Amino acid sequence: MLIINFVAPILIFMSRDSKRNYTIVTFVAILILFGHWLDFYQMVFPAVSPDKVPSIIFDMGIALFFVGLIMLLVARTLSKYPLTVKNHPFAKESVIHHT
Repeated sequence: MLIINFVAPILIFMSRDSKRNYTIVTFVAILILFGHWLDFYQMVFPAVSPDKVPSIIFDMGIALFFVGLIMLLVARTLSKYPLTVKNHPFAKESVIHHT
Protein backbone atom coordinates (compact mmCIF):
# COMPACT_ATOMS: atom_id res chain seq x y z
CA MET A 1 0.00 0.00 0.00
CA LEU A 2 2.84 2.36 0.78
CA ILE A 3 4.36 1.88 -2.67
CA ILE A 4 1.11 2.19 -4.63
CA ASN A 5 -0.41 5.11 -2.73
CA PHE A 6 2.66 7.13 -1.77
CA VAL A 7 6.03 6.22 -3.26
CA ALA A 8 4.97 5.63 -6.89
CA PRO A 9 3.08 8.95 -7.31
CA ILE A 10 5.93 10.92 -5.77
CA LEU A 11 8.54 9.26 -7.98
CA ILE A 12 6.39 9.63 -11.11
CA PHE A 13 5.63 13.31 -10.44
CA MET A 14 9.24 14.32 -9.72
CA SER A 15 9.75 15.96 -13.10
CA ARG A 16 7.80 18.91 -14.43
CA ASP A 17 7.08 17.20 -17.74
CA SER A 18 5.26 14.30 -16.13
CA LYS A 19 2.96 16.68 -14.23
CA ARG A 20 1.95 18.36 -17.50
CA ASN A 21 1.29 15.15 -19.42
CA TYR A 22 -2.41 14.24 -19.08
CA THR A 23 -1.80 10.58 -19.87
CA ILE A 24 0.63 10.21 -16.98
CA VAL A 25 -1.62 12.17 -14.62
CA THR A 26 -4.58 9.95 -15.59
CA PHE A 27 -2.50 6.81 -15.07
CA VAL A 28 -1.38 7.95 -11.61
CA ALA A 29 -4.94 8.91 -10.66
CA ILE A 30 -6.17 5.44 -11.64
CA LEU A 31 -3.23 3.87 -9.78
CA ILE A 32 -4.08 5.81 -6.61
CA LEU A 33 -7.78 4.92 -6.87
CA PHE A 34 -6.88 1.25 -7.31
CA GLY A 35 -4.49 1.47 -4.35
CA HIS A 36 -7.16 2.98 -2.12
CA TRP A 37 -9.68 0.37 -3.24
CA LEU A 38 -7.21 -2.43 -2.53
CA ASP A 39 -6.43 -0.94 0.87
CA PHE A 40 -10.08 -0.80 1.90
CA TYR A 41 -10.71 -4.24 0.40
CA GLN A 42 -7.98 -5.75 2.57
CA MET A 43 -9.32 -3.98 5.66
CA VAL A 44 -13.00 -4.87 5.21
CA PHE A 45 -13.17 -8.25 3.46
CA PRO A 46 -11.59 -10.44 6.18
CA ALA A 47 -14.14 -9.14 8.69
CA VAL A 48 -17.07 -9.74 6.35
CA SER A 49 -16.31 -13.34 5.39
CA PRO A 50 -13.26 -14.80 7.14
CA ASP A 51 -13.86 -18.41 6.03
CA LYS A 52 -14.56 -17.81 2.32
CA VAL A 53 -12.07 -17.42 -0.51
CA PRO A 54 -12.33 -13.87 -1.85
CA SER A 55 -13.88 -13.59 -5.27
CA ILE A 56 -11.89 -10.60 -6.46
CA ILE A 57 -13.14 -10.93 -10.06
CA PHE A 58 -16.76 -10.53 -8.94
CA ASP A 59 -15.88 -7.58 -6.70
CA MET A 60 -13.88 -5.88 -9.45
CA GLY A 61 -16.80 -6.40 -11.84
CA ILE A 62 -19.20 -4.69 -9.46
CA ALA A 63 -16.79 -1.80 -8.95
CA LEU A 64 -16.24 -1.43 -12.71
CA PHE A 65 -20.00 -1.52 -13.28
CA PHE A 66 -20.58 1.41 -10.93
CA VAL A 67 -17.62 3.35 -12.35
CA GLY A 68 -19.02 2.82 -15.84
CA LEU A 69 -22.49 3.86 -14.72
CA ILE A 70 -21.16 7.07 -13.19
CA MET A 71 -19.11 7.81 -16.32
CA LEU A 72 -22.17 7.23 -18.52
CA LEU A 73 -24.37 9.54 -16.44
CA VAL A 74 -21.72 12.27 -16.32
CA ALA A 75 -21.09 12.04 -20.07
CA ARG A 76 -24.81 12.26 -20.86
CA THR A 77 -25.26 15.23 -18.57
CA LEU A 78 -22.22 17.07 -19.94
CA SER A 79 -23.30 16.47 -23.55
CA LYS A 80 -26.59 18.31 -22.97
CA TYR A 81 -25.01 21.64 -22.06
CA PRO A 82 -22.33 23.73 -23.79
CA LEU A 83 -19.06 23.71 -21.88
CA THR A 84 -17.68 26.89 -23.41
CA VAL A 85 -18.92 30.40 -22.84
CA LYS A 86 -20.53 32.38 -25.64
CA ASN A 87 -19.62 35.98 -26.43
CA HIS A 88 -16.96 36.31 -23.75
CA PRO A 89 -14.38 38.96 -24.65
CA PHE A 90 -11.37 36.88 -23.53
CA ALA A 91 -12.52 33.43 -24.72
CA LYS A 92 -10.12 33.34 -27.70
CA GLU A 93 -7.15 34.37 -25.58
CA SER A 94 -7.89 31.71 -23.00
CA VAL A 95 -8.10 28.98 -25.64
CA ILE A 96 -4.73 29.81 -27.22
CA HIS A 97 -2.99 30.45 -23.89
CA HIS A 98 0.21 28.46 -23.48
CA THR A 99 2.43 28.36 -20.43
